[in-house]
Amino acid sequence: MVKRTLYEAAWILGLIAGIVCILFAIFSFLGYIPEILEKPINGLTGMVSAGILGILGFLILGAARMTKAGGKKATTGGIFLLIFGVVAYLVGGAIGAAIAILTGLLAIIARYV
Repeated sequence: MVKRTLYEAAWILGLIAGIVCILFAIFSFLGYIPEILEKPINGLTGMVSAGILGILGFLILGAARMTKAGGKKATTGGIFLLIFGVVAYLVGGAIGAAIAILTGLLAIIARYV
């Protein structure tokens, strides 16, 4: 029962992380991100990093879907969430990346509870 709840929580948090990354990518591409939320990057570099962040958002959504299954798939999804979260942080999506990293840790911990 506890494992199922943790897997569901990881799935929902992963969905939130993916959606946040995608939204920040769209807004960053359009130039609407306030500096309080994210560090805006202007020019071609900003457009490329926004595109990468959008792709990572979809990858985070896919990894979050893996956590819903439970078991070994959830652990694999958690590892992918950690990897994609770190890469998203390096690209510039700090909030979505932090949620993805914490979700990945939650999915891995849920396997051993």
